Amino acid sequence: LTGTLGAGRFEFRNEITGLEASTIEAYGSVPVIVGFAPLAVELPDSQPVSGGVKIDSAIQNLWRYLALDTQEMAGKLYVDAQLAGTLSNPEIVGGAKITDGRYENIEFGTLLRQLELEATIQNSNTVLLKVDAVDGKGGTLRTAGVIGFQDLVNPLLDLNVQLSNLAVLDQDQVSVQTDGNVNLKGTPAGLNVGGSITTQEVNLNIGSAVAPSVVNLDVTEKNRPGSTVASADNVASKNK
Repeated sequence: LTGTLGAGRFEFRNEITGLEASTIEAYGSVPVIVGFAPLAVELPDSQPVSGGVKIDSAIQNLWRYLALDTQEMAGKLYVDAQLAGTLSNPEIVGGAKITDGRYENIEFGTLLRQLELEATIQNSNTVLLKVDAVDGKGGTLRTAGVIGFQDLVNPLLDLNVQLSNLAVLDQDQVSVQTDGNVNLKGTPAGLNVGGSITTQEVNLNIGSAVAPSVVNLDVTEKNRPGSTVASADNVASKNK
């Protein structure tokens, strides 16, 4: 991080290096008034600001730092966003993309390939989101909608998720393929989920719950109810 303080502004530039196949850069200029008697720092909210962030990276190089041991993510991540306006009325433009992505949840066996994500910032506080992916069995996932960040802590969601024969669960013991049309509306703290989900195919493997083969046993019957007991007289008569 390099920065310069002067003429009532703080200008900075930060570039992260050392990550293979990754370029991460952030830069900006914000108004700052520094007082020394007493020491005080003020950020005037009516003066112009500028800045931006750019990322061009293989996702797996960043994913490993999230410590998600049962999930894997690969692909290309592009981010290009710019900040303008003032602190009291910021203007943000740009967006992010994921191309040729691959996501796998090892615990559930869920696998998404050809993952394409596009997020475009609109009106500074609204993100238009679009996601498309396929699984390994001919199923598809499609998500589209908007996310409002008027409240950064509690964003407002309005998303539609469509599943077509998607393998949502694919384990050795059980696999599930399903269709779905689900709407997500509201905030994470009060999310309203509605729509329909139709299971297309469910496979259960109970092979591990039974013996692998049938064992032949020699059986000797003694005093079985209903059986005929051979007496000594009957045996003697038969021998005459």
